[in-house]
Amino acid sequence: KIGRPNDGKVANNGTFILNDWIDYTEKEQGIFYAFNKSGEQIIKYRFESNLYNNGISNDGRYAVCQTFFSKSSDTDSNTLAFFDLNKGFLLWKVHPELGWANFYKFDVTNRILFLNYGRSTKFRYDFSGSFIDNKSAKEERIKNSNGYELYFMAEEIWDKNRENPRQEVADELNELLTMAIKKLSKMLTSENESKFWLAKSYRMLGELWESKNNIPKAIDYYELALKYNSKVGVKLKLNKLRKFSQQDFL
Repeated sequence: KIGRPNDGKVANNGTFILNDWIDYTEKEQGIFYAFNKSGEQIIKYRFESNLYNNGISNDGRYAVCQTFFSKSSDTDSNTLAFFDLNKGFLLWKVHPELGWANFYKFDVTNRILFLNYGRSTKFRYDFSGSFIDNKSAKEERIKNSNGYELYFMAEEIWDKNRENPRQEVADELNELLTMAIKKLSKMLTSENESKFWLAKSYRMLGELWESKNNIPKAIDYYELALKYNSKVGVKLKLNKLRKFSQQDFL
């Protein structure tokens, strides 16, 4: 009866979970379901974002699901949600420190959730939603991320610091976007989406340098953004900055 069931997983006690993708072509949305072994619904939780993956503990007591990035919901965009299946409700939601995991493992005894990223890389949250691992873990994850993931990491930071980014925030954004551009450029073909994300990466760099009043750099990055996508949304801003720059020169 579920519209588009995906990512079915079952625990040792027969409890099982599903991600319903619904019709994501019309709206970013998804529903996480959990059922007991008799097929009775335990949880039905709707997200205003498309669902990526999920996981369930071996004993069937806990489950998680991860959403994609969403333009329609800040709350549900790039969200890791943790459920108590015995009580039948959501315990917490966070924007994961290190992007999307490949799969999840639960240490119920020590109340630790492991996010596994392949290459033997894993990071931990406790069952209250606190990130356990240190800064070096984040640096390792960044190193192993692809261009799209790096862009989305930068976008989340930028959305929270647009008004007046501190220098350390600006430095972090510049590093993430530079890495994203390098990796996206290696994937570039005339047919794929890399041009679109390259344009958005250059636009964000332009916005960053404009916020720091470095107009020449902002102009350079906006021009690069337009090179890869003429509809990236910076033409008016670029013309305004060019006029401002000319007046300042005169």
